[in-house]
Formats: sequence, structure tokens, C-alpha cells
Amino acid sequence: MSALNYLTVDLFLYDLCHGLGRDSEQVEVARQRFWKRLYPEVNGSKPANIKDTDAFFASYVELLDGRVEVFSDTVDGYYYPVKLGDTYALQVDSSGEKNESQTANSIQDRIKTISADIIENRIRHEHGDIGENWLVWGQLNDPSQDVEAVARACYESLASKQNLDWNRDYSGKGSFGGANLFELEHPDYFPDGRNRNHHVLICLFPADQTKAQIQETIGKLYRHLIRLFHYRNKVLWLYEHSRWLKGFLKEASDKTDYLVGSLPDRMKDDQFKFRELQERLAIALKISYDYEIRLSYLYEQAAAIKTNINGYRDRTAKITSMDEHADLFFLDRFVALTEANYLVQIEADYAVFSSALNTLDKAIKTIQGITEIEHTQNERTLNQTVAIAGVGISVASLAASSLSDQAENIIQAWRPVPANQPTPVANFWLSAALILLLSLAIGGLAALITAAFVSKTSKK
Repeated sequence: MSALNYLTVDLFLYDLCHGLGRDSEQVEVARQRFWKRLYPEVNGSKPANIKDTDAFFASYVELLDGRVEVFSDTVDGYYYPVKLGDTYALQVDSSGEKNESQTANSIQDRIKTISADIIENRIRHEHGDIGENWLVWGQLNDPSQDVEAVARACYESLASKQNLDWNRDYSGKGSFGGANLFELEHPDYFPDGRNRNHHVLICLFPADQTKAQIQETIGKLYRHLIRLFHYRNKVLWLYEHSRWLKGFLKEASDKTDYLVGSLPDRMKDDQFKFRELQERLAIALKISYDYEIRLSYLYEQAAAIKTNINGYRDRTAKITSMDEHADLFFLDRFVALTEANYLVQIEADYAVFSSALNTLDKAIKTIQGITEIEHTQNERTLNQTVAIAGVGISVASLAASSLSDQAENIIQAWRPVPANQPTPVANFWLSAALILLLSLAIGGLAALITAAFVSKTSKK
């Protein structure tokens, strides 16, 4: 296929800088990872040309003193890093080798070479956490060229993903500044907390436009696309995160169901101990705490998606307002998808898991109730045991005092001592032993009678 004039490939990628739950160490790791794409040799230290900025609430901050960092080798391209609120954004722009003729290779070969170079040598396979977008643009050099056929060749030549299929991934088309726009997308079906949605915009200018006209139009698009793609990726990333939260909440609910559901069978087991009941209560309380936090996060995902889809809608309107003949209705498809699918799904999940929170609270109260009953029964048993033992000891003490003289008489009758002879030591030991045995027997009998009375009373 014949070549394109001014063929350029741009990659827009986005990393989360600040975020809910991120500490200062995680923020620093994200910062170093972002800058390492541009300056791999600095090992995370700050190059002199990077601006100092902690402007968390700033909507748009250019991060380099010279705006862009031009590639240091023979490839014609540059990096353009900015900070968009809580997000790092990086535009990687490349037109291939500086001395390469525009017609030296086919469109397919040039796009494959340029996109592969961006991945391997410009970002070094460090893809965006929040997401990425590709923009391929150029000018047809012949009015007779089939615009859609050229766009298909551009898309299927990208090295960004294997087995790209135009028919499968085609989303829509439109126009801006006289150029034909084509949007293609391959959804992310792998829920790993990262947005791996493959999104491509192809912009082909007609052969009769001047270089100045093309530069003006592409300049306008650059300024707005970096923000438009940011909103788009934020929505997809937030929805991806909501799927992880849904999985966590489902697992937490299942764990609690098991803790409560298996309790009756465990309590029938003779080996079941009060400590195990306490452990189950502690586990259930921890699950409940984590559950409520994640549930609030799920609610926040929906609110954040609404904010970003509104930003996306407003940015689309601003782009459209720059060209009265623009046709960008294909971009509205993402708004409709978000509102009809993503938001509806998250809100439905939130409703389900909010109602499940009541069940979780009841489950914890059930375990707490059983724990309190067991604790009360254990205390009552202990108190009864102490009381019974106290009765037995008291009776035994009284018996010992009362039996002292009788025991001596019994021993004297059994082992009489001749007149005028001292009482043998053995008699004293026998007397003491007899007192002990009789007092223990009487005390034990008193304890048994008391225990029987307490048992009969408690049954009433």
C-alpha cells in the first residue's frame, strides 16, 4: 500500500500518582517509575529539567522546563509529560528515523517499526497503570486512496497488541478539521486491577490539505486528546477496580456465611471450646470492618466515574466546538456505554452488598449472643462450683471441731493406754487421721446434697 505523508504514531499513557490509600512511599515509587521511561539512567533521582510540583489539585501542569524531551538518538520524536490532578500523563510522539524517506517502506512496515520502537525503546515495556491510547495520523498522498482501507492497514500493523482485527474492534468513525477519524477498541477481559483496554484513534487527512492546515488541526487535537483519553482511562480503570471490590465483598460475605452456618454442627462436637467461639467472633468482626471499608470504596468508584464521564463529555463538546463541520458522535458511544452499563452495574452491586451488610451484622450479633450465653453459663458453673465447695469445706471444718473429743475416745477404746503411762505418738496420729477422714466424708456428703439442690433449682 502506498505511503502516508507526515506519518506519526503517538502513545498516550497514564499512571496514578496520588490516590486513596496510597502512602508517601507508594507515591514516590510511582514517580520514579514514571520518570524512568524518560531517564532510565538516573535510577529514580530527579533530573535538573523536571519541575518541582506537588500541585495535587492542579488540573494541568507541564512537568518539563522545555515542555518536551526530544529523543536523543536518530529517531524523530519526543516525550511530553504532564500532571493531570492525581495522574501522570505521558505523550510519546514518533515519526520514525529522521533520514528515512516517507516512501521508503509501506505504511504497514513503518507503523509496525515505529510502534515497536515506542514500546521497546521509549517506554521500555513500562505500560500505563491507568491505561493507554494510540493515535496514528498522516496525510493521504493520493485522492484516489481508499480511506478506510488505509485506516485498516494502519490499525492491523500496530505492534501494540497481537492479532488485531479491524472487523472485530471497529467502534465508529467521524471527522474533524477535514480529516477522517476512525476509532477501534479491544476491551480488557482480564480483571487484574489494571486497565488493559486497547484503544486506537486513526486520523487521516485528505491529500489536498496543506502542511500548515494539518499542523493546526493536529495541534488542536493534541491539546484535547491528552485530557479526553485521561477521562476515558479513568472511567475504565475505576470500573476495573470496582470488579475487584465486588469479588472481595462476595468472598467476605461467603466467609461469614460459613462461620455462622457451620456453628451449630461445631457446637455439637464435644471438642468445641469457648475459645473457638471467641476466635470466630474476632474473625467475623475483622471481616465486617474490611467489608464496610470496601463497600464505601465501591460507592466512591461510582461517584468518581460520574465525575470523569462528565469531564469526557465536556471535553468532547469543546473539541466539537472548534469545527462547525465536525462529526464526533462516535465518541458519545463511550458515554452511553458508561452510563448504561458501568454505572448501572456498580450501583446494582452496591445495593446488593449494602443489603448483605445487614445480614453480616445479624451474623455477628448471632455469634456475639452465643458467646455471651456460653460466657454466662461458664461463669454460673464456676460460681456454683465455688459455692458447693465452700459448703463442703465449711461443714468439714465444723465436723473436724466437733469430732475431736470423740475421735480421741474411739482411739483410746481401740488402743487403751495403761495407767500412769504417756499416750503414744501413734495414738495422736491415728486420732488426727480419723478426724480428717470423718470430716472429709461429712463435708463431701454436704457438698453432694448442696449440688443436688442447686441442680434441681436451676432446672426450675
